[in-house]
Amino acid sequence: IERTITEITPSDIDALGLTKVGWQSFSRCDTLKRFISTKEQNISISNSAFDCCSALIEARIGYIVGSSSFNGCAKLQKVVIYNNTQFPWGVFQNCSSLKVVDCRNITTIPSINANANVFEKVPMGCQLVVPDHLYDTWSVATNWVAYENIVITRASDYTEYEVIE
Repeated sequence: IERTITEITPSDIDALGLTKVGWQSFSRCDTLKRFISTKEQNISISNSAFDCCSALIEARIGYIVGSSSFNGCAKLQKVVIYNNTQFPWGVFQNCSSLKVVDCRNITTIPSINANANVFEKVPMGCQLVVPDHLYDTWSVATNWVAYENIVITRASDYTEYEVIE
């Protein structure tokens, strides 16, 4: 994939036969604004895949397997995660514009380590959108309550956030 690309769409993913974004694939990329996959494509994101990707404003992904996947993406506003079992170390660290992490399609509460800097330096009030049926459990789940800057929000109470260019 050319590092001058500004957007990766579901049709691009299909054409490339992409199943994962590897280690540092877009690290320090200054052109990619959107990475959009579908739930069915189930794209995995490796360590530092988008680390310090300075133009990235939106990502829709299958699941995160690598630490620091989006670390330092200062313009990143919205991430949709379709299927995840864990939130690894530093995954959204230093994402200073992050408004929404949409997990409403996840079927179980992902594990998270309280000392993993997952949401360090993410703005106060960033919404973590969760399925209604998991809200009560997720709100008190071990280590999730440690991140005071995150607001856990029921999917039914969430007003869709429109990414600003």
